Amino acid sequence: MLNGDTQKAIMACVPPERTGMASGISTTTRFTAIAISVGVLGALLAARTHAAFVAAAPLTPGVKAALGAGFMARVLTGDTAPATADLRPGLRVALISAAHASFADGFAAALCVAGRFAAAVASGVWLLAARAESVRPSEVASNG
Repeated sequence: MLNGDTQKAIMACVPPERTGMASGISTTTRFTAIAISVGVLGALLAARTHAAFVAAAPLTPGVKAALGAGFMARVLTGDTAPATADLRPGLRVALISAAHASFADGFAAALCVAGRFAAAVASGVWLLAARAESVRPSEVASNG
């Protein structure tokens, strides 16, 4: 939402002869952060979903064998119905329910981490902005 305004603010803070460099640094930083956050949050989603599913589902050795190795990958892509098609109906319903609940749990954990990180970054920016404001009056007085 703030991408355009952020870019305008960055460009307003640099001398005109350095706008190309500032734009490149800003874009590189933004896309690097996007790639890293997708990887980290995706890994967190997968790990938390798997842990929640193992804790909630009735995983007997027979059920584990029937699910197969790719079951969790299918849960993460929302493909649980075909992944449980060969199971008896009562077990299928229980596993699909556990899969949906575990995915919601994993998604909530990823959103919580993302929200906390965003709040920490916002606090850091606020502190830096307050510090910059406290430095400005003394600069004006010394230049005046």
